[in-house]
Amino acid sequence: MKKRDVLIISVAVVAMLTAGCGGGGGSGSSTATTVTVERGPVFNAIVTDSSNPPKTATLLKGTNKYTFASTPTYPITAAGGVVDLDEDGDGDYQTGVVWPVEVSLVTEKGTNITPLTTHLNDLDKNQEAQFAAKYNLNPDSLFDLASVASGNIVAAINSIYFALVSQSKGSSNTVDDDFTNIFTTTFFSLANDNATSDNIIESLIDLEALVNTALGLSSEEAVSDNTTSDNTTSDNTTSDNITG
Repeated sequence: MKKRDVLIISVAVVAMLTAGCGGGGGSGSSTATTVTVERGPVFNAIVTDSSNPPKTATLLKGTNKYTFASTPTYPITAAGGVVDLDEDGDGDYQTGVVWPVEVSLVTEKGTNITPLTTHLNDLDKNQEAQFAAKYNLNPDSLFDLASVASGNIVAAINSIYFALVSQSKGSSNTVDDDFTNIFTTTFFSLANDNATSDNIIESLIDLEALVNTALGLSSEEAVSDNTTSDNTTSDNTTSDNITG
């Protein structure tokens, strides 16, 4: 066989192997993903996915949004953090009155993490549908944020937070019992508030404070030294300390 023929065959083999190995790499690419943590806006939480080792998201300073540098593995967990309840609605968690988030929050899908998504993470599809039907909740809205949700979803988010914290404190009731006990109260409190787009933030803050009071929780004075946690970035880019 001539050298020229050997060279042509060798080039063809290399091309085939490169194509077979996915030399373009397009199908394996991943993109940054931003999630929102809300029970009221939750600041300074540690947000991680289920990778091994877990990836950690970076907080966008002054918001309750956290960005993973690459596509996360679900479920995603938000641990710790605080809610700003000084009734100014400006998202300033460095000053004023804050409430610690008493339980870790989880989501199994999407980009919103709330107390309600945390409860749904423990339910299968049939149980999820039964839960929505029992409390007259729109199944398509179960993963919504309170800041954009309908009244009964807002009530459900706060009521399930009450139930989850009650369980963490050793409640003798089931999550469903604790949820039911306060759901009616918070629902009518919200329904009678006649909230408008001008005062919805204040209405949500009042409702969250009502649940905290029912739980016997205490607020804290926020640190006012204008420092931020190590997993914070001040713009729309992710910082170098995101792992994964």
